Amino acid sequence: MLSIEGIYDNGQLILNESPEIKRPVKVIVTFLENIEHNDLKKSETDIKERKNKFSELIKKVSELSKGGNSVEDIRLERSRYENCY
Repeated sequence: MLSIEGIYDNGQLILNESPEIKRPVKVIVTFLENIEHNDLKKSETDIKERKNKFSELIKKVSELSKGGNSVEDIRLERSRYENCY
């Protein structure tokens, strides 16, 4: 087992040393300082917001396809329009 200090910053782990390990190995990261609950909460809120936006997008796409406005329908209409001229 080997311990190396480092810093976790904005999603990246920066080690103070570069061990010469030639194969993938499991690691455990322990945060030595207290982490504010608000920092974790922001992350959870961000994930929820992204999920909500994605759900809205899926809903809109679903509504468009139910209304007969699928991508294929739009292409067909466009080709009909282009063939008129």
